[in-house]
Amino acid sequence: MAEYTLTEDVAKGVEGADFIYTDVWVSMGEAKEKWAERIALLRDYQVNSKMMQ
Repeated sequence: MAEYTLTEDVAKGVEGADFIYTDVWVSMGEAKEKWAERIALLRDYQVNSKMMQ
């Protein structure tokens, strides 16, 4: 049976997951000023190899 979890807690979201879907934080062509702003807002939601262990 399939199920999904929608959460703001990344550690809880990846726990026991078979599949992780993410998206880019900043689109290509986006103004450079937006990059720092978006990264600051989304840094806590980063899924990386350490998180997946």
